[in-house]
Amino acid sequence: MKTKLIAEIRNHGAHGVTRTIWAILLLCPLWLATTLTAQAAPWVTNVTTSVSGTNVIINYFMSDINFHSANVYVLVSPDSGTNWTVPATNFSGAGNFGPGVLLNGNLMNYTVSWNAGTDWPYHYTTNCRVRVVACDNGMVMIPAGYYNRGDALDGESDAPTNSVFINPFLMDSNLVSYSQWQTVYNWATANGYSFDNPGSGKAANHPVQTVNWFDAMKWCNARSEMEGVPPVYYTNSTTMDNTTIYRTGDFDAVYMKTNANGMVVNGYRLPTEAEWEKAARGGFGVVRFPWSSGNNITWFSANYEAKIGIVYDQSGSYLAGELHQDSYDPSFANDQTWDGQGIVHWGPNAPYTGPVGSFLANGYGLFDMAGNVNEWCWDWYGAYTTSGTVTNPTGPSSAGTPANRITRGGSWADLATAARCAARWQVAPNTSTNTIGFRCVRGF
Repeated sequence: MKTKLIAEIRNHGAHGVTRTIWAILLLCPLWLATTLTAQAAPWVTNVTTSVSGTNVIINYFMSDINFHSANVYVLVSPDSGTNWTVPATNFSGAGNFGPGVLLNGNLMNYTVSWNAGTDWPYHYTTNCRVRVVACDNGMVMIPAGYYNRGDALDGESDAPTNSVFINPFLMDSNLVSYSQWQTVYNWATANGYSFDNPGSGKAANHPVQTVNWFDAMKWCNARSEMEGVPPVYYTNSTTMDNTTIYRTGDFDAVYMKTNANGMVVNGYRLPTEAEWEKAARGGFGVVRFPWSSGNNITWFSANYEAKIGIVYDQSGSYLAGELHQDSYDPSFANDQTWDGQGIVHWGPNAPYTGPVGSFLANGYGLFDMAGNVNEWCWDWYGAYTTSGTVTNPTGPSSAGTPANRITRGGSWADLATAARCAARWQVAPNTSTNTIGFRCVRGF
């Protein structure tokens, strides 16, 4: 096998996520494997590739002067880096790939092997590239690929199933905490931003809540500007410059800026409903909840309100021997009371949120995708009207009646039915309650 290495350097600013160095490796017959990235805050450099059978061996050096670990992932492009849509998920290289790769301020050598024969068989192209992405900002990779959207288990008419393809994206592993909210909020209010609500939190490490959809959108833009990455949301679809960055007011007509390839710029933003559901399912296929054995739920796996009579609510079954019919998670609700009808009531210490990351993560490394607080999504609410496979859906192009946005995931005050991966809720965008928060994503 003969190889030819051609390299060119391009820099993309991004705090906490690697900038990039491309290297194009031309390989032989069955398919054509690919390239790489490098550089930034973690610093990735000296990336090389080689082929062994149907595996692509990716070697790189990495350091980070600020953190002792990073989340490291590999993206694969079929078209010279225009899109990173090859569904590459089969990697090996213990300690060199995935969440929590150890590193320090000195350049260290790492090797990852991609099983291209499994993920992308029978492909040959000179346009394939590989990209190494390293994050020290708490985000994890949701890989490109298909998932089955909707409710295949409980017969919800509002969520018929269909196949959806989603491009890869990064997602906060945790809900935005109150402490994280305050850091960006304080910067934002000193730099031209205004919010409807200051936000609230049970404690610094609990999820922020009492923020509406407009607040979450503006906070995402502020986080981008604060970290020096491109803001996503603008108030004018034709004049997307510094003067129209969404910083103040309540605008239903907010526009996402795209790059030269037609993809949304890679600043912080809310997930689309489809992105959220793919992420929640954790790569486990048809599951009711965001874990591998995901057809039942208990207080050991999520913070929610248990109730007798919901067959997949195993904590509800536990309550069958009690005098009351339902209960908030006793780990977080130590002052709940029940009336004579056996119905639970909040006490003065509500909301009964738990610290972010209190339960095990799903298959993608995401915490609290069920329960704790509901999560704002980008989309206007609308019934699913498509069949067959759809790609990167973003919901209706305009508001329905009423003009509501989507929340997902359920909360500490919601029943197990709301915590299912397929459960959808429509909420007025100006709503701010102690049961709704959010997390951010970034694309490529």
